[in-house]
Amino acid sequence: GRGDKRIAETEFRAESLAIAQQLQGHAEGKGVTLAQFATAWVLANPAVSSVIAGPRTFAQWESYLPAVGFTPDADDEALIDRLVAIRGVGRWTVEMLLIFTLGRQDVLPVDDFGVREGYRVATGAEAQLKPKELAAIGQDWGPWRSIAAWYLWRTADAAKASRLKPQ
Repeated sequence: GRGDKRIAETEFRAESLAIAQQLQGHAEGKGVTLAQFATAWVLANPAVSSVIAGPRTFAQWESYLPAVGFTPDADDEALIDRLVAIRGVGRWTVEMLLIFTLGRQDVLPVDDFGVREGYRVATGAEAQLKPKELAAIGQDWGPWRSIAAWYLWRTADAAKASRLKPQ
Protein backbone atom coordinates (compact mmCIF):
# COMPACT_ATOMS: atom_id res chain seq x y z
CA GLY A 1 0.00 0.00 0.00
CA ARG A 2 0.90 3.63 0.19
CA GLY A 3 4.04 4.26 2.21
CA ASP A 4 5.30 0.73 1.63
CA LYS A 5 9.07 1.03 1.24
CA ARG A 6 9.07 -1.94 -1.14
CA ILE A 7 7.39 0.27 -3.75
CA ALA A 8 10.27 2.75 -3.54
CA GLU A 9 12.75 -0.12 -3.78
CA THR A 10 11.11 -1.70 -6.83
CA GLU A 11 9.03 0.84 -8.72
CA PHE A 12 11.16 3.96 -8.22
CA ARG A 13 14.60 2.55 -8.95
CA ALA A 14 16.80 4.49 -11.34
CA GLU A 15 16.28 1.78 -13.98
CA SER A 16 12.49 2.02 -13.67
CA LEU A 17 12.56 5.81 -13.95
CA ALA A 18 14.85 5.59 -16.99
CA ILE A 19 12.38 3.20 -18.63
CA ALA A 20 9.50 5.60 -17.91
CA GLN A 21 11.46 8.51 -19.39
CA GLN A 22 12.32 6.50 -22.49
CA LEU A 23 8.67 5.52 -22.95
CA GLN A 24 7.56 9.12 -22.44
CA GLY A 25 9.96 10.37 -25.10
CA HIS A 26 8.79 7.64 -27.48
CA ALA A 27 5.12 8.50 -26.85
CA GLU A 28 5.74 12.22 -27.37
CA GLY A 29 7.45 11.40 -30.67
CA LYS A 30 4.21 9.68 -31.69
CA GLY A 31 2.16 12.74 -30.72
CA VAL A 32 0.45 11.18 -27.69
CA THR A 33 0.94 11.36 -23.94
CA LEU A 34 2.48 8.47 -22.03
CA ALA A 35 -0.93 7.68 -20.50
CA GLN A 36 -2.51 7.60 -23.97
CA PHE A 37 0.33 5.42 -25.30
CA ALA A 38 -0.04 2.96 -22.41
CA THR A 39 -3.83 2.89 -22.76
CA ALA A 40 -3.60 2.29 -26.50
CA TRP A 41 -1.08 -0.52 -25.96
CA VAL A 42 -3.40 -2.18 -23.44
CA LEU A 43 -6.39 -1.84 -25.79
CA ALA A 44 -4.41 -3.31 -28.71
CA ASN A 45 -2.85 -6.18 -26.75
CA PRO A 46 -4.93 -9.37 -27.01
CA ALA A 47 -3.15 -10.84 -23.98
CA VAL A 48 -4.70 -8.18 -21.73
CA SER A 49 -8.13 -9.38 -20.70
CA SER A 50 -9.13 -6.49 -18.44
CA VAL A 51 -7.76 -3.44 -16.67
CA ILE A 52 -8.72 -1.10 -13.90
CA ALA A 53 -8.09 2.41 -15.21
CA GLY A 54 -6.37 4.89 -12.94
CA PRO A 55 -7.96 8.28 -13.72
CA ARG A 56 -9.58 9.85 -10.68
CA THR A 57 -11.14 12.93 -12.26
CA PHE A 58 -13.25 13.55 -15.34
CA ALA A 59 -10.44 15.64 -16.84
CA GLN A 60 -8.07 12.69 -16.47
CA TRP A 61 -10.60 10.41 -18.18
CA GLU A 62 -10.92 12.92 -21.01
CA SER A 63 -7.15 12.99 -21.41
CA TYR A 64 -7.19 9.22 -22.03
CA LEU A 65 -9.76 9.38 -24.86
CA PRO A 66 -7.26 10.05 -27.69
CA ALA A 67 -5.78 6.61 -26.95
CA VAL A 68 -8.80 5.07 -28.66
CA GLY A 69 -7.64 6.52 -31.99
CA PHE A 70 -3.98 5.56 -31.56
CA THR A 71 -2.74 2.12 -32.61
CA PRO A 72 0.69 0.96 -31.44
CA ASP A 73 2.91 -0.18 -34.30
CA ALA A 74 5.87 -2.53 -34.67
CA ASP A 75 8.27 0.18 -33.40
CA ASP A 76 6.22 0.50 -30.22
CA GLU A 77 6.24 -3.26 -29.63
CA ALA A 78 9.99 -3.40 -30.31
CA LEU A 79 10.62 -0.71 -27.71
CA ILE A 80 8.54 -2.54 -25.12
CA ASP A 81 10.37 -5.80 -25.91
CA ARG A 82 13.74 -4.07 -25.43
CA LEU A 83 12.69 -2.60 -22.11
CA VAL A 84 11.44 -5.91 -20.77
CA ALA A 85 14.83 -7.41 -21.63
CA ILE A 86 16.52 -4.98 -19.21
CA ARG A 87 18.12 -6.68 -16.21
CA GLY A 88 15.71 -6.60 -13.30
CA VAL A 89 12.60 -6.32 -15.47
CA GLY A 90 11.49 -9.92 -15.76
CA ARG A 91 8.37 -12.01 -15.69
CA TRP A 92 7.64 -11.34 -12.01
CA THR A 93 8.07 -7.57 -12.46
CA VAL A 94 5.76 -7.57 -15.47
CA GLU A 95 3.16 -9.69 -13.62
CA MET A 96 3.19 -7.27 -10.67
CA LEU A 97 2.82 -4.36 -13.11
CA LEU A 98 -0.12 -6.11 -14.79
CA ILE A 99 -1.85 -6.81 -11.48
CA PHE A 100 -1.16 -3.66 -9.46
CA THR A 101 -0.67 -0.94 -12.07
CA LEU A 102 -2.83 -2.06 -14.97
CA GLY A 103 -5.41 -3.85 -12.82
CA ARG A 104 -5.35 -7.11 -14.77
CA GLN A 105 -7.71 -9.59 -13.13
CA ASP A 106 -6.41 -12.74 -14.80
CA VAL A 107 -2.71 -13.01 -13.86
CA LEU A 108 -1.42 -15.78 -11.60
CA PRO A 109 2.21 -15.09 -10.63
CA VAL A 110 3.20 -18.71 -10.07
CA ASP A 111 6.87 -17.81 -9.52
CA ASP A 112 5.90 -15.68 -6.51
CA PHE A 113 6.88 -17.31 -3.20
CA GLY A 114 3.88 -15.83 -1.36
CA VAL A 115 1.39 -17.20 -3.90
CA ARG A 116 2.90 -20.69 -3.73
CA GLU A 117 3.12 -20.54 0.08
CA GLY A 118 -0.50 -19.40 0.34
CA TYR A 119 -1.59 -22.35 -1.79
CA ARG A 120 0.47 -24.70 0.37
CA VAL A 121 -1.14 -23.33 3.55
CA ALA A 122 -4.67 -23.32 2.09
CA THR A 123 -4.43 -26.94 0.97
CA GLY A 124 -2.50 -28.19 4.00
CA ALA A 125 0.29 -29.50 1.78
CA GLU A 126 3.72 -30.20 3.28
CA ALA A 127 5.63 -28.53 0.43
CA GLN A 128 4.99 -25.81 -2.11
CA LEU A 129 4.01 -26.81 -5.62
CA LYS A 130 6.37 -26.15 -8.49
CA PRO A 131 5.33 -23.10 -10.55
CA LYS A 132 4.21 -25.27 -13.51
CA GLU A 133 2.04 -27.39 -11.21
CA LEU A 134 0.36 -24.33 -9.72
CA ALA A 135 -0.12 -22.85 -13.20
CA ALA A 136 -1.96 -26.00 -14.29
CA ILE A 137 -4.23 -25.88 -11.23
CA GLY A 138 -4.73 -22.15 -11.67
CA GLN A 139 -6.13 -22.59 -15.20
CA ASP A 140 -9.50 -23.33 -13.60
CA TRP A 141 -9.42 -20.02 -11.72
CA GLY A 142 -9.60 -17.86 -14.84
CA PRO A 143 -10.62 -15.16 -15.49
CA TRP A 144 -10.02 -14.26 -11.82
CA ARG A 145 -6.48 -15.53 -11.19
CA SER A 146 -5.25 -12.16 -9.85
CA ILE A 147 -7.97 -12.22 -7.23
CA ALA A 148 -6.94 -15.79 -6.34
CA ALA A 149 -3.36 -14.50 -5.95
CA TRP A 150 -4.55 -11.79 -3.55
CA TYR A 151 -6.28 -14.42 -1.40
CA LEU A 152 -3.21 -16.68 -1.49
CA TRP A 153 -0.95 -13.79 -0.41
CA ARG A 154 -3.31 -13.00 2.49
CA THR A 155 -3.42 -16.70 3.45
CA ALA A 156 0.38 -16.85 3.57
CA ASP A 157 0.50 -13.61 5.59
CA ALA A 158 -2.12 -14.87 8.07
CA ALA A 159 -0.29 -18.17 8.54
CA LYS A 160 2.99 -16.35 9.15
CA ALA A 161 1.35 -13.97 11.63
CA SER A 162 -0.28 -16.81 13.58
CA ARG A 163 3.07 -18.67 13.84
CA LEU A 164 4.74 -15.59 15.24
CA LYS A 165 2.18 -14.93 18.00
CA PRO A 166 3.08 -16.30 21.42
CA GLN A 167 0.91 -19.26 22.41
